[in-house]
Amino acid sequence: MLAPDEGSGPLVELSFHGRKLRNMDFLSKSDPFVVMFVGDQSALDESQFKMVGRTETIWDNLNPDFVTKLYLPLKRPDEENTRVLLQYYDQDSKESLELSKEYLKKQDFIGQVMFNVVEVGGHLELFLFFPLRILRSV
Repeated sequence: MLAPDEGSGPLVELSFHGRKLRNMDFLSKSDPFVVMFVGDQSALDESQFKMVGRTETIWDNLNPDFVTKLYLPLKRPDEENTRVLLQYYDQDSKESLELSKEYLKKQDFIGQVMFNVVEVGGHLELFLFFPLRILRSV
């Protein structure tokens, strides 16, 4: 979810940063962006997740501080068991910003992290640092 809806109930707001990302470009630095997927507790690989949003691209930067925030609605207690998959990409293809799996295949994969909403929900403010896994969960 890119922005909260009126009357949508409790939300978890997620902000994104990257530090010491792998450089995927030869003549410049990577142009990273983050894609967020959500799935239920049993989701283990990308095919079991739903793509819900992305950040902006930060050009030529291995330590990006993304402005775009993404939101997770928590409407039922069992949604706290929602699993979140964050994938970091280097934007190479500029012909379209359409968020699709076909579009992502044209970008360089930098790394990913997976966590449960229960790990971040319920705190007024919480900063978590996760190392990115280079291998995809596919």
